[in-house]
Amino acid sequence: MTAAEIFATGDYAGAVTAYRAELGLDPNSIILQKGLGTALVMTGDTATGLPYLAAAADRQPGNGEFRYAYGFGLAQSGDLVAAVKEFDACLALQPDHRAAKPALVNALLKLGTIADVASAEAYFDRARKVDPKNPDAWGAYLSYLVKTDQKGKVKNLIPTLPDVVKLDARMAATLQSMPDEFKPTAPAPAAPSAVSPSVRAAVGNIAPGAMPAAPAYQPRYRDQSQKAAWQPIAYNIVCGLWLLSAAWTLITALIANVPFATPFLATLSAIQLAVVTGLLLRNEWVAIIGKAMCYLTIMGQIFPFWTSMGRGRWGDFAVSLLTIGLAGFMIYLIGFENDD
Repeated sequence: MTAAEIFATGDYAGAVTAYRAELGLDPNSIILQKGLGTALVMTGDTATGLPYLAAAADRQPGNGEFRYAYGFGLAQSGDLVAAVKEFDACLALQPDHRAAKPALVNALLKLGTIADVASAEAYFDRARKVDPKNPDAWGAYLSYLVKTDQKGKVKNLIPTLPDVVKLDARMAATLQSMPDEFKPTAPAPAAPSAVSPSVRAAVGNIAPGAMPAAPAYQPRYRDQSQKAAWQPIAYNIVCGLWLLSAAWTLITALIANVPFATPFLATLSAIQLAVVTGLLLRNEWVAIIGKAMCYLTIMGQIFPFWTSMGRGRWGDFAVSLLTIGLAGFMIYLIGFENDD
């Protein structure tokens, strides 16, 4: 197993050993430096891991993932101010980074609990502005305002709570338990009892050991409520069929050995094999190429689809229809596996 594969299993100590071995063979690899630094941080050896993460971020300051990894290490070392700067840099480079925003909010909330009164409000206020739909950030800010007796701000803010925050059961409980003098004239709607509570940390009760997500890619979904078990299974099955199709095309082209046609088909099949392998590994940038290939497949089947139907060649018509259907389904699955 590679160091990255060992890391993915959660064996961080084993990943450290593997990364050191791989770095011995390729000491200039920035990816291995970042991987070793992250693995060391995950084992608790932040002092040793942080220089590797800093070196990776310094060598590629335009890489959002490297900036996030460095910020992650800084946050674990306790340097929250520097971590905030790195998370900000990551989001500026990669606004859709799935882990940087919650990590930034978490760092700001922690800073708010240890800062002086004047600075604390700025940290809490910024946290809820970074992620306006985060009940944790709103709860921490409102709790701070109540704690500092800022009735006017609380009364003005409660009516502006986003719907997703209002429907959070713990937020509803916080609002209901709030002293009457802080409540606006028109009370905020209470959350239905069926809504599951989210884990929310109030001011002064934020878990000191809470860690943001480790710098590693996981499949993302547009809406977690839309996530279904069959989608990643179907994704893997269609990718497998696509791999078999590419391999079959490559084998038949090599056997036929038609001048001019064979090199073209072989090259196209090799590219297709590489792209589908990247899709199976959930590489985000490969997803763009995968979608483009699906769209090209659909466009390439439009003419055979109509001509076979017009000539009554129903076998060819069925093949074209199936190809178009599978390509369209793959575009849908790629979107679910790789988009927010």
